[in-house]
Amino acid sequence: MQDQSEAPAPLNTRQVLELSRENFALSIRRLCEHEFPDETLQSVTSSADLEHSLSGNYARGVLRRGSESWAVFAVPDDER
Repeated sequence: MQDQSEAPAPLNTRQVLELSRENFALSIRRLCEHEFPDETLQSVTSSADLEHSLSGNYARGVLRRGSESWAVFAVPDDER
């Protein structure tokens, strides 16, 4: 008997958008690590934070160097 495993279900529009945003956040992480090698990138996320009124449209994070911190916000061109 042959293995007839099914192909994964196609992604819906929302899943594609979330994946795109996660990839964008990853590219922002790489950019910050390259452009700011002396700073520590604490976090980067594209998840919605509705408690603080932050949508998932924006990648955001925190860069630290010693006692200083900087907020990082970015949005892809196609979501402006």
